[in-house]
Amino acid sequence: MVFYEKYMDIAPEIIKAFKENKPIIGFDSKILRDFNFPENLNKIYDIENRVRELNGVPAVMAVLNGRLKIGVSKDDMEVLSKMTELPVVSKKDIPYLILKKKSGVLDFDATLLVGILSGIKIFLTGYLTCENAMYKDIVEYRDKNIAIISCGIRSEEEMKVIVRDLEKYDIPIIGYQLDKIPLYDKNIGKDVDFKIEIPTELLNFLRIKWELDISGGVMIINEDIELNSQRENSWKEINLYNLLNNIRLGITLGKEIYRIR
Repeated sequence: MVFYEKYMDIAPEIIKAFKENKPIIGFDSKILRDFNFPENLNKIYDIENRVRELNGVPAVMAVLNGRLKIGVSKDDMEVLSKMTELPVVSKKDIPYLILKKKSGVLDFDATLLVGILSGIKIFLTGYLTCENAMYKDIVEYRDKNIAIISCGIRSEEEMKVIVRDLEKYDIPIIGYQLDKIPLYDKNIGKDVDFKIEIPTELLNFLRIKWELDISGGVMIINEDIELNSQRENSWKEINLYNLLNNIRLGITLGKEIYRIR
């Protein structure tokens, strides 16, 4: 595990979890921008509380006053949640925000970058998205041994790009109890590479891959199909629900994933 202490602060809870091989679950801080105060604060606390209830350690990531925060404290979370102008930070923005001692929430590619630097191996997200026919997140994990748990892909057009790039870099797409990649608009997506039914087999897949030195991330798809067939909820709410739904699987994998070398 590498610490870049000059630029980042890792919460004591997370450092302790690394030493004790506890499951650490990384996720981005865009919820603070997606909802208004105090709803944004309550929703991010819901995620953190769920992780802790399952004996895991949450690692939300943000930038505050020019410091990268891995595991944002309650005091810092309140400060961020009340900011009226809080930019969404991509990895290209990080040096500037550190230079100018500014604050922001991290998008998913920046979250992966910062989380990987701090040693985190499990990340949760909602539906995968891309822009301008580019899936930029893959740059962060095509050579890094991490697992990303998603619930599918936002649209058919984005599926073409994302699946193309995953195949290009030999990133396996595993359906956890799913044959197909779910799409937000409910059209049937492409076949997953492998369907795995139980978490122990999923963990063993990761162990075999990485112990054989077949480097690179693994994309795990896990969607609550029944909930997502309903459209009463907004895009932001459904994404948030799926992140919450994926916590249990992330914790199960995280109990052993940090032992894999």
